Amino acid sequence: MTARLSLDKAMTGGGVYMAVIGRQVNSSNDYRLKLRVQSNGSVTAQLVRVVAGSEAVIQTVATVPGVTVAAGDGLQVRFQVSGAGTTALAAKVWKSGTAEPAAWLLESSDSTAVLQASGAVGLWAYLSGSATNAPVVLSVDDLDARPVGELLLRRTWRRWRVSRRRCRVWWRR
Repeated sequence: MTARLSLDKAMTGGGVYMAVIGRQVNSSNDYRLKLRVQSNGSVTAQLVRVVAGSEAVIQTVATVPGVTVAAGDGLQVRFQVSGAGTTALAAKVWKSGTAEPAAWLLESSDSTAVLQASGAVGLWAYLSGSATNAPVVLSVDDLDARPVGELLLRRTWRRWRVSRRRCRVWWRR
């Protein structure tokens, strides 16, 4: 799954959290690439599993190397979730307008039983309670979700409003 994410304002306080969800088995269980854009523009990335509504971090990059974002800057993501029994997870994050990195930024595997099934893709966002510039608009463009080697869907979403409540958007095939 790939997408371009951008925010309409510079971050304040604790910033904004957003995620692309590569496999949502049901409303309480998923694999996601979770990003945090902080007030200084730096970006943190995590591979996360959510089981029974509780998050567990599988792998973290404290600061994505060479990436800082300002209001309106695009952030490209590629998140791959594949396999059953043991799921392979891999993610890349880079600034729009620059070359996609050859190597994966995050790479791991997980065999949590409840997540070893097919599912939906989606988006998630949360504005920190300490942010002082709500609402913030998250734009999602060029969303491309596919099984390895096969095009499934491509959608562009604009003006997705992020308040202090969580926002979710799901596509099911």
